[in-house]
Amino acid sequence: MAMWQSFLMGLWVNMVNMDIETGYELAPYTPATPVPGCGLHRFILCLYKQEEYIDTTDPSLYDSNFMQLGFSITGFASNYSLGDPVACNFYVSKYPERED
Repeated sequence: MAMWQSFLMGLWVNMVNMDIETGYELAPYTPATPVPGCGLHRFILCLYKQEEYIDTTDPSLYDSNFMQLGFSITGFASNYSLGDPVACNFYVSKYPERED
């Protein structure tokens, strides 16, 4: 049975009208980069509606919240009352096989 873990690819909060330029970057974007021989990777991008401002100066926000490997988006959404995602996108990617 294959093991999997979540990986945080990027996180922005406090955006106005879905404009990423107005938001605050909590975790910078990391592009999808599967390594050779590890098969398909599944990627899920989620958009949440944020009802309240998240204080980005609060030190507790950064207490191990943004470890990329093993990040819990459901835990983050629960901690900040984000509810369920309002939109998601899903794709798979793998390292290109060599053609000799």
